[in-house]
Amino acid sequence: MTCFILTGPIQSGKTTALRNEFSGHVTIGGFFSPVLDGKRHFQHTETGRLLPMEFPKNEADAMAVGRFLFSKSAFLEAKRWFLNDFISQGKQMLILDEIGPLELEGSGFSDLVSLWLKEENGAGKVLLMVARDTLPEKILKQWPELKNRTTLISKDELTLVWDSFQ
Repeated sequence: MTCFILTGPIQSGKTTALRNEFSGHVTIGGFFSPVLDGKRHFQHTETGRLLPMEFPKNEADAMAVGRFLFSKSAFLEAKRWFLNDFISQGKQMLILDEIGPLELEGSGFSDLVSLWLKEENGAGKVLLMVARDTLPEKILKQWPELKNRTTLISKDELTLVWDSFQ
């Protein structure tokens, strides 16, 4: 199993670089998390389908993370995208944008990383995660199995990812 963590400062263009490099490829699954018109979204890598991630006010479906209110149903739909792409025979790489404090607490998308690590299907798929530059060490501590199979890259090194499965 090969894993990459695309890392860089907050709001430094990590997701934009990912979208420019990997959008619309049928062999790539998972999701991006772009900020569009000042609001965070989930975007399926292959179809481009967008889901608003943020709520403007407290609602029953909202979960608070720091200063943000996120939609639980949007998180569930992004997980469905990832899981469907995970079981797809045609996908060679999965994108998980992004891993942050929520996942380090065992919530959010932490179960997707654990699934990739333990399931046989994950053995043939490259995992590309996005994380701010202060988190890779914590991510590798959270999932020690990643330590010897993970490469940290910047947005300028995305060609290394293509080289890992083409």
